[in-house]
Amino acid sequence: MRQYFGVFLFLAALGLDSTLGLSAPPPGYYDGTAGLSGQALRTALHNLIKNHTVLPYTSSSTTDTRAALKILDEDPNNTNNVLLHYKGTSVPKSEFGTTWNREHLWPQSLGADVLPPNTDLHHIFSEDMVLNSSRGNSVFDNVYPYQTNSGYGNYWTGSRFEVRDPQKGDVARALFYMDVRYDGTGGELDLVLKDTTSPAYGEMGVLSTLIQWNQLDPPDASEQLRNDKIYSLFQHNRNPFIDHPEFVYLIWGPVTDNDSLVVASTNRAGSTVAAGSTNYPLLSLDLTANSGEWDLQSVDVSNVGTLPDWSIKAIKLYRDMDNSGTVSPGDIPLASTTFTAGSGTLVCGDPSRVTTGTVHFLIAADLVTTAPNGSTLQIQVNGLTHATSGGNDIDPTFTPFSNNAATVSGGVSDGDTVTVTFADRTPSLITPGATNVPFVSINIAANSNEWDLASFSVNKQGTLPDSKVSAVKLYLDVDNDGIADTGDSLLDTRTLSGGSLTFAPSDPLRITPSGSHLLVVADLGPQLTNGQTLGFTIVGNSFASSPTGGIDANPTLSDFSSALATVSGGVSDGDTLTVTSSNLAPTTAPLGASDVPLLALTLTASSNEWDVNTIAVAKLGNASDSAVSVLNLYVDENNNGTLDGEDSLLDSRTLSSGAATFTLGGALRVTPTPVRLIVAASLASSSPSGRMLGIKVVSNGITSAPTGGNDVNPTFADQSSNLTMLVNPALPPVKIVMV
Repeated sequence: MRQYFGVFLFLAALGLDSTLGLSAPPPGYYDGTAGLSGQALRTALHNLIKNHTVLPYTSSSTTDTRAALKILDEDPNNTNNVLLHYKGTSVPKSEFGTTWNREHLWPQSLGADVLPPNTDLHHIFSEDMVLNSSRGNSVFDNVYPYQTNSGYGNYWTGSRFEVRDPQKGDVARALFYMDVRYDGTGGELDLVLKDTTSPAYGEMGVLSTLIQWNQLDPPDASEQLRNDKIYSLFQHNRNPFIDHPEFVYLIWGPVTDNDSLVVASTNRAGSTVAAGSTNYPLLSLDLTANSGEWDLQSVDVSNVGTLPDWSIKAIKLYRDMDNSGTVSPGDIPLASTTFTAGSGTLVCGDPSRVTTGTVHFLIAADLVTTAPNGSTLQIQVNGLTHATSGGNDIDPTFTPFSNNAATVSGGVSDGDTVTVTFADRTPSLITPGATNVPFVSINIAANSNEWDLASFSVNKQGTLPDSKVSAVKLYLDVDNDGIADTGDSLLDTRTLSGGSLTFAPSDPLRITPSGSHLLVVADLGPQLTNGQTLGFTIVGNSFASSPTGGIDANPTLSDFSSALATVSGGVSDGDTLTVTSSNLAPTTAPLGASDVPLLALTLTASSNEWDVNTIAVAKLGNASDSAVSVLNLYVDENNNGTLDGEDSLLDSRTLSSGAATFTLGGALRVTPTPVRLIVAASLASSSPSGRMLGIKVVSNGITSAPTGGNDVNPTFADQSSNLTMLVNPALPPVKIVMV
């Protein structure tokens, strides 16, 4: 059985030999519980034993609790029988339901009436039916010599039940298990042990008596064997209080106040430390409580060596279980921190208990691979604080101490420089939507050791607006071919702001004497104007080194500007638009009709392209706005002047104050080949009959979208349809007679 601090003292108090041979739990089952106490230990144990395999209470097709009890409580001297828990006698297995039945130590009426506690074998035992009934839902407490009933060494009153001495510890540990296993999390019931003889639902007692019983009756071989069987055959979880009865003391036992601590330390650092080391040992902390228990909460540390904070990836605290002075299997990780402005605090997620037997802790460090050569790793311990889980104790006062300084080797060197040259990769022409267009190659090599690139700046040249450049990217041009292709590594992506950007890769790029080839490329937007230009200037004195490569020198360089690339295949500025129209309105139209054509509009660009943004229309006639349920704008795809299945709907609007604006946002491109549009109206069925309706495109009411370039909006007069009479098809036609 794994040894825990305080276990020998506790076993001695129980009258046990520490070498007692009990069945051991599986290796590693209780890893992570060493040094824990109070709520921290309770939580750790709950996480070990939750989510067990749940048996059915009664089943004809699979193993249920009745079948399990016949195995768990089998009489070793007669395999046809079971041993009864309270009565202590052996009865035939076949007499289930007539002589014996299932006893729930945590009564069903107090919370064990639902799954999974209802079938949890750790608290269900074979029992004489009469004694089971006599116990009822009584709490467990000392009754003798004030009993009113007795039988087979058990004593009881109307509300309290004292089990016979050989089973007292078994009962107590089963109920301690139930309290920890069912803590109200995961949608399960919260079962709580209390010092009460009148428990409510979810409660059970008497806690102080059960603590005594745990000490009076330690686990024996049969109790341990039953625990093993439940684990291996049925539920696959264990009762921790059978494996470690001292856990009862650590969770429910009283703690004392005003305990103090003796602090000693041992240097564990060597004279050198390799860059990139993990769990490099620095200091052993040897802590001893003068009395009672002292729970460690935090350790205040500072960086007193010459290593910069960023090069110390982590400072870690372990409970050094084997006192080896190195991090080894079985050591318990307690805390980790980093340094900020040379300071850090190791805060234990769960307080670690120190008793009157010395407990060994270890402080270790992880270094980055780029730690500077020649720097020193030295950590100072400034203070320790206690957790109240061990009582209101006294924090120790001591002179700060540190490990011996360890000098870094295998890291990076200071004072390195770089040589930088540039090459122009700019194409003569660029097209809309092009990606990874190359502009500048940067060839950079360290003159010695290593030089880590942190950042450099780039300025845009030419007339292309920032918004037309989707992204500017920096590649590691592995094959140095001046294009971004397969095998090249993307280092950073930026967008322009005010014509500038700064590349700053998330991981600094290490430059060695063998050199690296970088490539600046651009992604272009989908709408560009022909004739605009784009190029880039690399700001020479903006190259900055990262301290990950040491404290190195930044180069002094002249700016380098690429050539200018010219946009082709884009759009042109200054195009104009001709607008004409023709009437499509019928003489009459029935109310409720859909897509009654009113006006044909013909648009023709003078040259290149002209993209339509908006078209403003207004209602004609005395029909109200509500007479038109919707106005639709179509492209007359087959140019036949009628609406048919080949025509495309561009936009739909409703009238407001007799007007509407079709908004296309550049969705319609007009070229020197005319485009014919149709404005149609869908009519409401409830409007008055006899009203007149027409539509017009308002004079100068067509605007261009910038997607077609910076073009000229057309000047034209109103383009109007004739008026259509709206008629109710349900009414007879009006006959006009001339006299």
